[in-house]
Amino acid sequence: MVDVDQPTDAELHTKLLKEQMEELKQKEQEAETLQQIEDDQYKKKKSVVEILEWHLQEESRRLARECALYNVREHKQKLKQKTIDVQENLAMENEILLKLENLELDRVIHDAMNRQQIKEGFEKYANLVKMQQNLEKDREKELDFVFDSEAKVIFERQSEVWKSEEKDRQKLLKEVLATIKQQIEDNLEKNRERQKELEREKEEHEKNIQEYNEELEKLSSEKENNPNKQSQRENIKLKELSDELDGIEKEEEWLKKEVSKTQKKHFVEASTMGTHRFY
Repeated sequence: MVDVDQPTDAELHTKLLKEQMEELKQKEQEAETLQQIEDDQYKKKKSVVEILEWHLQEESRRLARECALYNVREHKQKLKQKTIDVQENLAMENEILLKLENLELDRVIHDAMNRQQIKEGFEKYANLVKMQQNLEKDREKELDFVFDSEAKVIFERQSEVWKSEEKDRQKLLKEVLATIKQQIEDNLEKNRERQKELEREKEEHEKNIQEYNEELEKLSSEKENNPNKQSQRENIKLKELSDELDGIEKEEEWLKKEVSKTQKKHFVEASTMGTHRFY
């Protein structure tokens, strides 16, 4: 049976062209989104690098203060100055924490395990800094009760404690910053790869669009050169359908006649049988 609603070549090519254009539009939107994400990741990478540089500068200042402290002869004064220096270092580290919070790490770390690892490291470092700040305030108060004669021993012992605490904090901070920086690098690499893949997909869609456009132009040109071509096709389809319908109607008429003959035959047979039973 012929389907008169079957789409023409032009309709099929137009449909395919629209699909390709819609897919190309989606790819372009995805590419734009990826570019925005890439810009954001570069900003975050720059922030991490700035934090690292700033941390190195503060480390240089800390060493300079250590050298200055070495020249102080009174150990009680050394204790007081060292306590102030440690508190300043902790304040600086607290600023680093604020800068890291501004990075919105949940948007940077996509992998759930890495995100949890960095979160735990970040929280551990934050708790360590806060605990150290409270501890230094208590130590500062205790200095008022330190005698000059015992200041040297206390300073030497406490210096080792400060060094150990400083080392633990710095190690944890560097691990957190290194992990964040590496994750951003990984994100940028994946983003670049996806953008390259998108470019290839867009080129393929653009090629298909060009081919469909050319085919539509060809069909349009053929229609202009053969204005009756489309109507001839439709007439052929309609004639075929009409012939098919005529055949169906003839078949129905034949079936009706056959049914009528059968009914009459059964009626006669039934009448004959009924006559025999009566006699």
